[in-house]
Amino acid sequence: MLKNKKFLSLLYIIFTVGVIVVIGFMDRGNIGNLWKAFSSVNINWLLASFASMIVFWLTDSFILSYATGYVQKKHSFLSILKVGMIGQYYSALTPFATGGQPVQVYYLKKIGVSVSKSTTVLVFKFIAWQMVVCCFAACSLIINYNLMATEMPQMLVFTYIGLVINVGVVFIVAMVMINKELLLRASSFVITKLGKVRLIKDPDKSFRSANAYFTDVNQSITVMYEHKLKALNILIVSLVQFMSLLAVTYFIYRSLGLNDRSLTQLIMLQAILYMTVSFVPIPGASLASEASFRIFFGPAFPIGFLFVSMLIWRAITYYSNIIIGVFIVLWDSIKNSPKKTEPIK
Repeated sequence: MLKNKKFLSLLYIIFTVGVIVVIGFMDRGNIGNLWKAFSSVNINWLLASFASMIVFWLTDSFILSYATGYVQKKHSFLSILKVGMIGQYYSALTPFATGGQPVQVYYLKKIGVSVSKSTTVLVFKFIAWQMVVCCFAACSLIINYNLMATEMPQMLVFTYIGLVINVGVVFIVAMVMINKELLLRASSFVITKLGKVRLIKDPDKSFRSANAYFTDVNQSITVMYEHKLKALNILIVSLVQFMSLLAVTYFIYRSLGLNDRSLTQLIMLQAILYMTVSFVPIPGASLASEASFRIFFGPAFPIGFLFVSMLIWRAITYYSNIIIGVFIVLWDSIKNSPKKTEPIK
């Protein structure tokens, strides 16, 4: 089963990379400038982009370790880092990154964190991340609205959809805190209607899942309320984590010898891009992310450098999660596999 999953992961990577390369070669301007762009890359700035991604992974694991430590006993940072990277791997391979949390619950249980505690921690972590993403991306959209309306008006509709979905998640969290029963009644109404038109196969099961999720959110909010200062610390570190992810694009930009756009400008555009593609139901928002990158950063990168910068950006921010994650999963499965004992002679 594990081998099948790894094989499917490899096929998915080959397929998406193949589509991207074909699209790039269909644009003849990319072929002639490909080697020129790669040969002009400044290694120091490129290493800075990798370092920024490493900061993203480390802060992600720090939040997980920090939150786990105050709801239950502390564990070694390396064990939590392993759980964090495995979560990044499964999130990269599932639509809406939904596969990461259940797997992390499983691996946290293996190191002694109860399912109820780990679920509370992960929902708490998700709430903090969602709040940071919504606030920063919304502010970035307000500041850069005129730029988007002028240079990329075709993306505004998709950006609005992404904003509504992300804000909707935060709204649900707020409703759980204010009036959980009202939210359950509203969910029951929607699920029942969707069941009648057969968009949901098992309305009862869906309602039970919704009720369980709202209960988990409610428990996480209670923990946040009881540990206000620690919750604030997690919000601050989540902001640092988000900034480190967004900054990768800036470091790639500088690695190509470009300096017309500021760090702030590119980070804000990247935040809007992140929110825009967040609703795409494909693992890693693949293809939509690449297409959006070309539109959002087309004015910033010269035509000859745009395709190369997009390839490097996806390699660092997306495919690295899969490549590193698959090695960690394989290593962990080999390490914990039952050893064969020699027969007694």
